[in-house]
Amino acid sequence: MTRKKKNKIVAILLFVATSSYAKEVVFDQDALKHKGIPSDIAKLYSEKAHFPQGENIVSVFLNDKYIGQSSFLFNSQGELCLDTKFINTTNIELSKINSTCPTIKDYDNLEVELIPGDLRVNIYASPSLLKNKSTNDWLHTGKSGVFNYDIKYFSTKSDFASQSFFNSNLTLGFNVYNWIVRSDQTYTYFNGETSFDHQTLYAEKTLEPLKKNLQVGQINLSNSFFSSGQVIGFQLVPELALDSSSQGGGIVNGIAFERSVIEVRQAGILIYTTTVPEGPYTLENLPLLNNRLDLSVTVINQSNKESTFIVPASSFILASNSINKDITFGLGKVNQNKADKKPYVMNVSKGFNLRPDMLVVVGGLASKDYQGVGLSNTYEFPNLSLATITTNISKDMDNKYGEYYTLSYNYPVIANTNLAANSLYRSKEYKDFNETLNDYDTIMYSNHVNSSETQYGIGVNTHFNSLGSFSLSWNRSLGDRTINYYNANWNNLYANKYNVYLGYERRLYNHTNDNTIYLNVDISLGDRQNLSSWMNQYDNNKSYGTRYSNHNYDNLSYSISANKNTEPSNQNVSLNMNYTTPVTLLSGNISKGNNTSSYYGSLSGGMVYFDNELIFSSKRIANTFAIAKTANQENIPIQSSSGTVMTNSKGYAVIPSIDSYRTNYAKIDYRKLPKNMNAPYGIIEFQPANGSVPLVNFYINQVNRAILTPSFNGKKLSKNLKVYDKNGDLLTITDNAGRIIIDNLSLPTSYFVDVGNNKKCTINLTSDVDISKTELFTIINPICFMAN
Repeated sequence: MTRKKKNKIVAILLFVATSSYAKEVVFDQDALKHKGIPSDIAKLYSEKAHFPQGENIVSVFLNDKYIGQSSFLFNSQGELCLDTKFINTTNIELSKINSTCPTIKDYDNLEVELIPGDLRVNIYASPSLLKNKSTNDWLHTGKSGVFNYDIKYFSTKSDFASQSFFNSNLTLGFNVYNWIVRSDQTYTYFNGETSFDHQTLYAEKTLEPLKKNLQVGQINLSNSFFSSGQVIGFQLVPELALDSSSQGGGIVNGIAFERSVIEVRQAGILIYTTTVPEGPYTLENLPLLNNRLDLSVTVINQSNKESTFIVPASSFILASNSINKDITFGLGKVNQNKADKKPYVMNVSKGFNLRPDMLVVVGGLASKDYQGVGLSNTYEFPNLSLATITTNISKDMDNKYGEYYTLSYNYPVIANTNLAANSLYRSKEYKDFNETLNDYDTIMYSNHVNSSETQYGIGVNTHFNSLGSFSLSWNRSLGDRTINYYNANWNNLYANKYNVYLGYERRLYNHTNDNTIYLNVDISLGDRQNLSSWMNQYDNNKSYGTRYSNHNYDNLSYSISANKNTEPSNQNVSLNMNYTTPVTLLSGNISKGNNTSSYYGSLSGGMVYFDNELIFSSKRIANTFAIAKTANQENIPIQSSSGTVMTNSKGYAVIPSIDSYRTNYAKIDYRKLPKNMNAPYGIIEFQPANGSVPLVNFYINQVNRAILTPSFNGKKLSKNLKVYDKNGDLLTITDNAGRIIIDNLSLPTSYFVDVGNNKKCTINLTSDVDISKTELFTIINPICFMAN
């Protein structure tokens, strides 16, 4: 081997060593020179690894999230210049400094970690430094055809009769230039009779400067006070994701004493995570599950030590009062099949805060023979209780006015205990808009609605760590008849294995008592297996049953159950199964009783036509979705907020649902990645606009790691023998067991082993070598033949 090649190999090894251990290792330049390494190279690699001066293309990670590759400028000391290019790439808001190359030393709440060996830059910035995303930053890309289907079949047979039912719900549409076009229709077959119902046909687009969604076509008007049903027309509704004032959400403030990972949970569910540098931080507009439960914030430092604190719900309970404050407007002609009248109808609503603790929403609906107005007022008291009052007034074609009132009140009495009360009043003359669409006789209608209706009720629920959860409620309805409804239930989990539920319901009306008692016991068997037993009694009928469920498989779940009723006397056994394939979801049920048998089956999923490829999904495709691609690598698991999907034979997969105008993540599930695959940047962040179809490209490379255990003259090779590649370059040496470890095996290939005495043997590997996808290394036992 030439001295030039030798210098190259040693220099590479030194570069790797200094990248990993520069702080711990000091190289003796004289010793390196004695080994034949030139003094200038020895001096260079005895220093800490750094980027060369000038522009370097690097992979950029912001708060541990990959944001892409960029060309960054470095000074003569290898320090990163936080210049305009850096600010535009990272979206970090930095104050201007009179320097051509400001560095990390000039700023607080910001950390930069340089990894020259990987051409990587890690940036840790306080969330307060990140700029708010502007409208122009959202992804407006992609076009695709969409098809969703949900097909069901049910059949039952008995000694006396048989029935069959078939139903298919189909959705056709496409996304193009951020326009969403969808058509929904239903086909039904029942005992020889068929029907076809066209439900909706509309086009939708977000008018981002107005922060509103425009819908045109066969739509349902949005109104929280009145039901207008289906119309042919248009409506403008607020796009809440674009309105910063309606983001609501929780706010978390804290101080990190070193670079830390922040995890925010609500009800035990992780809702947000990020990495922050040392110093104070503020997390805003967190995606809350609800506004009534506290937030649990966990801070994990670099030593993997955790600390947790609680953010009370009182700090964000009014977040919901900011929602839907913008105006909603719609106009159209009624388009309901069974309606006698099809007038034009107009709908409008608007919300606003009279004060920080009070939200008011007003709305109205008007047509030729009907007008209605509504008012809703939600108020939060200092004791964290919440009250909502709603008022609806209607006027029909006979100029009769009707009233409809509701009141709800929630009061957290003590920790883990909540009191709720509600009431409703509907006058005899009140009508909803849909009730006026059919011809009716006023006298007949008045006879049908004999009196006004009043409802009221009260309930309490509480939880004790050792005794479980309790709830009690009572509701009363006064109108054509008086109904009293009582409900009580208790639930507790023992030993984190036995879940017991006991419920009681009683309904009193017209001197009739309906009583129901329900007892259920769930036993966890481990490995996602469960055994349930139940008993319930309704009047004179008693029912007993048990069910075994198995969810141990990623794609398959099934259950077997048996049930017995006393009146009428009947016993049945049933088998239920759900099987998820990469292209569809299959469900089925078979039930057999004393005199009856029934069969049920369903098929559901979606298809996307994108980039001249038909891509299948086992889930319904939403209005905004994404396409993942892995460069012709199939069966690669991709995780997102809508679950895990697998790439097809051409490397495509549908991420069936993503959040528009929000940050979305897609990542490789390394746990299920074939062992011979590697994803250097396994997580990708993207922010789509409504109706966008972003292409999420993952770089996946095949890394065929192999351990060769060659035999030479019937024996294993000795240790420390030099191994050369097919070009004659030194590759590695044999280990103590005489094995050869190859980091990336490329087939076909040959290796030469120096066995001593100026002799070499040859290892020839052909393309038909079976590379393992389940093991980290492929074990190969070749024969090393004496070279000519």
